[in-house]
This record gives sequence, C-alpha cells and structure tokens, in this order.
Amino acid sequence: MLSSLCYNKIIEFLHSGAYRHGIAIHTVNPAYTSIIGMVKFAKRYGLSKHHAAALCIARRHFRFSEQPPKSSEEIPDGKQDLFTLPLPVRNRGKHVWSWWGALSRKYQTVLAAHLRAKKLRSLRYASADLRDKKIPSVVGEIPARESLATLLG
Repeated sequence: MLSSLCYNKIIEFLHSGAYRHGIAIHTVNPAYTSIIGMVKFAKRYGLSKHHAAALCIARRHFRFSEQPPKSSEEIPDGKQDLFTLPLPVRNRGKHVWSWWGALSRKYQTVLAAHLRAKKLRSLRYASADLRDKKIPSVVGEIPARESLATLLG
C-alpha cells in the first residue's frame, strides 16, 4: 500500500503540473512495449531497449500497428548474444498480444539460460583459482599486527 501511495502521488503531481501549464497527458497500456521495441525498432534505428520501448509507447498512443515482423529476425538478448524469432503464426482468432506474450516468455528463458551459464562459468573459474592457491597453515593465535592478506599470501 505504501508503494502504491507514492506511485499515485507522483502521477497526481504529474497531472496537476501538466494541467497548470496547459499540457495534455495521454495514458496508454505499457504491456509488452519492451519486447516489441527490442524486436521491431532497436536494431533498425540503433536504439537501446529502453528508448525503443518509449518509441512503442508513443506509437501505441497514435494507434500504429503492433503486428509481429514478417521475417525471421535475430534479436539481441542484451548480453552480446542473439536468438532467432520463430515465424509468427497468422491466427486471426487471437489478439496480437498473445504472440508477444509467448515471445516474452521465450526471451525470459533465453536470458535465464544465459545467466545460469554465466554463473556456472564464474563458479568454475573461482573454484579453479581456490584449488591453485596454497593457503599456509597458521598454528596458534593470529598475530595482532599482521593483516589477513599477508597471512594468507
């Protein structure tokens, strides 16, 4: 409830300031704008994922198309890797957001697999570094004036 209170206050101040200065505010649903922007506009216009999402929000206000791309493109995953889009199925019974939702879930699994592999690699290198280091045995008490770094090498 507290975070909702702060969020509502910010929106309220934004609306009152815009009204005071004669600026119109239009609200749109921001669903899937990050994934749409990344797929359709980031590579084409050289934008970041966040700028492309802002472009999607503006396009949504003007009611431009959100159809999936017709070609199978490579999508950057934000980690210097690419994954390929499946060709969209033209199903006239479903809303276009169902396709974007499925793509969003696939993107999240690709990112999770990438982060899992990165974590395993870092753990593997860290354990190899620990095996190679020889820690001297300390007998008795630890001297008060020596740092732990000089004791352990």
